[in-house]
Amino acid sequence: MLSGFQFMLGDLNCWSIRAGQGRFRAKAFFANAPEAALEQALVKHNLPLDFLVTPFNCLLVQAQDQLVLFDTGTRGDNLADALDQVGISVEQISIVVLSHAHLDHIGGALRQTGHPTFPNAHYLLSHDDWREIGHEQTKTSAMLKALGDHLLLIDPPLDTAPGIQLLPAPGHTPGQMIGEIISAGQRLIYTADVLAHPIHIEHPEWHIVSDVDPTEALITREWLLAEAAISECSLFVYHFPLTPLCQIEQQGQGYKARQLMPC
Repeated sequence: MLSGFQFMLGDLNCWSIRAGQGRFRAKAFFANAPEAALEQALVKHNLPLDFLVTPFNCLLVQAQDQLVLFDTGTRGDNLADALDQVGISVEQISIVVLSHAHLDHIGGALRQTGHPTFPNAHYLLSHDDWREIGHEQTKTSAMLKALGDHLLLIDPPLDTAPGIQLLPAPGHTPGQMIGEIISAGQRLIYTADVLAHPIHIEHPEWHIVSDVDPTEALITREWLLAEAAISECSLFVYHFPLTPLCQIEQQGQGYKARQLMPC
């Protein structure tokens, strides 16, 4: 796995920032997969049959005078250290997109002190996700409330910075958002958890155990795969191993991924 790297999208400087990793049961990624078919897919990808280790790949984009960060991993201190390794301080971040309200995406919004990791940033979360969990007494809602005035609730589609638009991508959560970044004729889509593993490209019908609405999640996933294949845009996938960057190609009635390694 790459710990982090810089790349260009048109005229925009971008970084992949690895903010730690998680260990999940394989069945959690493919909740409705038949046992035999899942085992066959895991063997094909040289993966263990029980647990999968997955990185938290945060996307950072320099859009003129704004630094926009997509998601935060689980620990703010880990994320701050990872940013420091590429020469960026937490004070420089101006916008933090919380793609959806799951702890492996928002956990790094706060430091261990309980203060916002990015003191000068606006944190963006969808109204729909807040309506789903804001009234609950959970660690997730408590973390979001601790952001105070730093948290802004929004309704996509929304332009957040030059060349960056947030789009609705419901299913995994009611208000999940993806990011579309366009510069000099190049296009990148930050997928959040529309995709969570390369096997989802081959089997989009296998849903994640935490999908709130698996049917809607499948509709969103199939739309994204078709759009990426037709438009030949690149994808940045939060949980993909090796590299978060890939392109989608048609393969028969389905799709395959071509991973893009940084130069």
